[in-house]
Amino acid sequence: MSANKSTKDIFYEIIKNNNTQRKDTTINLYLKNLMKLIDTLNVKEEDINNLSFLNDTKSIDKYVNSFTTISTQRNIYTAILSLLNDKQDKRYLYYKLKETQLNNKQSKLYDQNKMNETKTEKYNQLSKSQIEGLLDNLLKNNEIQDYILLSLIYHYNYRNEISNLQVIDLKDFKRLTDTETKDNNYLVIGTKITKIVRFKYKTDKKYGSIENDIDNKKLKNIIKKYVKTLDSPYLFTNTDKSHYTNHQVSNRVRYITKKYLNIEVSPNLITKISLEEYSKMNNELKEKARIRGHSQAVQSKVYIQ
Repeated sequence: MSANKSTKDIFYEIIKNNNTQRKDTTINLYLKNLMKLIDTLNVKEEDINNLSFLNDTKSIDKYVNSFTTISTQRNIYTAILSLLNDKQDKRYLYYKLKETQLNNKQSKLYDQNKMNETKTEKYNQLSKSQIEGLLDNLLKNNEIQDYILLSLIYHYNYRNEISNLQVIDLKDFKRLTDTETKDNNYLVIGTKITKIVRFKYKTDKKYGSIENDIDNKKLKNIIKKYVKTLDSPYLFTNTDKSHYTNHQVSNRVRYITKKYLNIEVSPNLITKISLEEYSKMNNELKEKARIRGHSQAVQSKVYIQ
């Protein structure tokens, strides 16, 4: 059968009931994988309603194995698990084992710096000096929004969640209620202070709000001048004044690097390159991990080559 709204509604309700803390952004990723799965396997409507299609582990495994990357394979199993609430269910145990095996495999590949040969090749082709040269060129060509975006990722290792930064005066920010701030991220501008405060990001349930000063003087001065030219409440905007999405941040960084360096580079790879000369016990690294919203263990395992 083809993916349709009613099927999505069924899956959404099941996933949400299984874990009320799951964010809609996460659920939407699960739904995307599940819709592709049932389309490919041509699942019947009655098998969707009672989830009996999950009994066909062989067909599902064959579908999963048609993808070459470990992360994609694992994400499909994770999406399937979101539909199963009973941890004693044989299907849950089966798919959980598959997910765990892929997680272990992925961890080993991370440790060997072989997670993705293409990314490793790109990493080896680029240096911090090239990224810094790119930043200089962006500034020289008056591409200020791109300069600020890439600078924040390079110097502070933000994830794509800075896509929706709202520019706000410090006095106005202090007046905001918890209800007003809980789903937003801000670039706060004061007379002496320029800081980013994030309430909505990947690991906010664990770490709560995260704020940090923009202490890079050059970047700080450029940001303060740039925001005076904006006719939108957001720092990063499209031509229609809407703010970027997380996906658009990735696309924009890839476009910039392709244009200036003739190679598409992801924000994650920019972060890895920015950390390439650090030891794993550096105090500055501790602060970068805090700003990004993960532990130093994750930082060392995933982002330090």
